[in-house]
Amino acid sequence: MNIKEVKQFLRDKPGYLKEGKSRLSSILEKQFGKNISTDLCAEAIRDVREELNGTIVVIQDKSTAISTEGLALNSMWQSASGEWLKSYKAVGVTLSELDREDFILESLKDFKKFSPTPFGKRAPYQTGDCLVEISLPDLHIGKFSPDKQKEEAMHCLNTLLSRLPASAKIDRFLLPIGNDLLNSDSNYTTTKGTPQFDVVEYQESFRKAWQLMVDIVNTLAEIAPVDVVVVPGNHDEARAFYVGEVVSAFFENDPNVTVDNSLHPRKYYRYGATFIGFAHGEKEKPADLTTIMAREDKYNYAYSEYTEWHLGHIHKEMTLLKVVDDIQSTKIRFLPSICDEDTWHKAMGYNSVRDSHANVYSKTEGFVATANARIRTGKNK
Repeated sequence: MNIKEVKQFLRDKPGYLKEGKSRLSSILEKQFGKNISTDLCAEAIRDVREELNGTIVVIQDKSTAISTEGLALNSMWQSASGEWLKSYKAVGVTLSELDREDFILESLKDFKKFSPTPFGKRAPYQTGDCLVEISLPDLHIGKFSPDKQKEEAMHCLNTLLSRLPASAKIDRFLLPIGNDLLNSDSNYTTTKGTPQFDVVEYQESFRKAWQLMVDIVNTLAEIAPVDVVVVPGNHDEARAFYVGEVVSAFFENDPNVTVDNSLHPRKYYRYGATFIGFAHGEKEKPADLTTIMAREDKYNYAYSEYTEWHLGHIHKEMTLLKVVDDIQSTKIRFLPSICDEDTWHKAMGYNSVRDSHANVYSKTEGFVATANARIRTGKNK
């Protein structure tokens, strides 16, 4: 296909204007069996968006050939023959989330070229026998001043490190990120479209989020190797993935930092006798989590003496215990958050403790200790 044909395809099916260039190239290849370059698709999308922006596209209701996703319904009426017609206004298509994805993923290729190389800068690690999980879920960066949120997060991190048991000889750190790290996804809404009232532009909140994660990883990596797992939240499913890609690119040349930013909605991590599953917690029923773990990672579930799930979402600490066959048990931990309540939460009477945890796991004995750090507010100051 040449660019004229691609443009005509987009005029006939303007719903595809919401797609990014890579996605459109894949769609055209599947439909027409021809390889279409992403550069050609980008040019066609740009030109047709400019051409259609603000115009009306009329579509018969019975037609299934034209995609209307991403277009705004303008009006509908019945023709003389009895057919229902709808008009869609081609607005809001100048910058889609997939455009941002194309930009970010292509930029990451350049980021990796400039990834810092930390060789020789860190003191030799001591030999340890325990894993320390730093738990800071549901930060919701952007809901309040990102600088203040970063200050609170780093305060909790340093406090947690200072409160670890003296007997804990650290082998590795485990750092789950995501989990509503950001308060909104695209267009200042949650992933499903609930409006959010961020106090800064999305560019600033995104930049502050990945910089904070890099600072936390660097702080931990001065002590021991760090394993990062990226857990998508219900507020930031797309942007949490982008943050994970940036953090992965930043530490591309650091052999002591690993990042699991796979596309699976749940992540798993095994350390010695302990196997931990991670999910945000808004989708899965707690009663189903043990079965989900056993089905999705049969080997590690079967050969781990201790199994746990770590969830966020509800901003407060809660632990459930589900007995399986009266022999093996899975502990389900809902983890607290240091995020402050906004006006809506205060009006509803929600008042959870702003808390963070560092959980310590022995290679052979599983969970052995925890430290906590709180943000004190109001009368508790």
